[in-house]
Amino acid sequence: MRALLALPVINRFVSGGGLGAVKLIAGFVRVKMLAIAIGVAGLGILAQAVQFNLVAIALTSISLAVGIINRIRQPARLGDPEAERITRGTAFVSLLGLIGLYTFVVSWNATFILDTVFRGTISRWQILPVLMGVPFSVIASGYIEGIFYSRDRYDLYVKASMMAALIELGLYVGLVYARGISGALFALGISSATLLASYLWYLRKIGDSWRNVFPIVFDLHEFVVLFRFGAVMLATTALGYLCVLYVRSEMLALYGARANGLLQVALAFSAYSLPFITNGVWGHLHPMASKLGDTPEVRKELLGVLRVVMILSSLASLGALCLPDVLISIAYTNAFIDATRFFPAQFVGDFFYFFAFTLGVFFLATSQLRTYMAGWIAYYAIYLIGSKILFPYIGPLAPAAAHALASCTIAACGAVWLLLVAQIGFRQLALFWIGTFMVGAAALLLWYETPLWVRLSYMLAPVLMYGKLFLDWRKSTRERQWLAAS
Repeated sequence: MRALLALPVINRFVSGGGLGAVKLIAGFVRVKMLAIAIGVAGLGILAQAVQFNLVAIALTSISLAVGIINRIRQPARLGDPEAERITRGTAFVSLLGLIGLYTFVVSWNATFILDTVFRGTISRWQILPVLMGVPFSVIASGYIEGIFYSRDRYDLYVKASMMAALIELGLYVGLVYARGISGALFALGISSATLLASYLWYLRKIGDSWRNVFPIVFDLHEFVVLFRFGAVMLATTALGYLCVLYVRSEMLALYGARANGLLQVALAFSAYSLPFITNGVWGHLHPMASKLGDTPEVRKELLGVLRVVMILSSLASLGALCLPDVLISIAYTNAFIDATRFFPAQFVGDFFYFFAFTLGVFFLATSQLRTYMAGWIAYYAIYLIGSKILFPYIGPLAPAAAHALASCTIAACGAVWLLLVAQIGFRQLALFWIGTFMVGAAALLLWYETPLWVRLSYMLAPVLMYGKLFLDWRKSTRERQWLAAS
């Protein structure tokens, strides 16, 4: 049991889970209000705006935060103030230039964006706040997050994100109540500014002067190194967002805003579990692997993180698959109940996605960039091609089915790598095999519309199993602490 769950790993996930809990509560209140105020079609339009926002932020920031973390955490540069200043300054100046380029591009292509991305469902004035909010998110997510992580101040990132989530909730409540879908789009734009303000508030606790935090320095060699990481993220993260945006645009054109809104319900529940899992992976595995590289110690830590991820992701998927109608009735309204059709494929895909995501963070942190790029490009290629092929056969369900197919394929490749290359034994991945069976069976129960009491009875077994696992872990931890004290 000691080897199964490590205390530092658990602590990071608990910290990330605190942030996830705040976002979950805030998201629940926001979604319930949106469901009542703007309906299924309105939610479909807002979902498209959120997806466009993600694409714009990824393309503009080229994920330089990852480069900042990797450069500053490298052993040869760790603790070198001048090297850190050059890295920060080059990243900051580069982002300012990219923001200027973004502003120029969207100013001249606003009509094209409305026609291609939104299919004429909103006006130029409605999209304007979303476009204006992107630069704020670029500085917050593309720069300041990198400082938090590189300084190992994950706690400040969590607190700042919690503060931003609560402010964002207040904005949505007031603006949607006053202006409907226009208010929701305005809230999406202004929430980017509140995110930056929250990050700046907690950034003061780092202890550096503002001149050191935002140095105006540019080094061409440093830019090339940072861009190497940024290009990798551009070819993966931004590519992924673009693929999803394209598929969702096709959904709008083929099946209308209502179908897009129903798909968004499944994606929203999927996103609720995201911070509980990914924040812990980024906060624990990425800084450690960036510092130490691909060593036996880091691979052992990777296995521990994977075990925690498998437990959390299987429980999240099981909850969604066994209680979809109950969750939709609570979080939305009965007008959204048809969204249960999307759940089986979406949450089977999520289980495998989180497994592949964790391996991706490991490859990125240890500078195995070709492997990282190959995995994500393959995922989005399968997702895009699969969606196009499946649209004529299964209609709006195609994106969720393609997500499941892509995630399963990449996770299978990752499992093969762990077994053959990383020399991790078959039994050490027991939680992955168990989770695959449990989530797959739950998806079949939902697909064949078994009664609620059957699904609840089925869910009881894994909950008891994981509860027993946690109690055993707590017992062994206390025994080790008692032995150390004596």
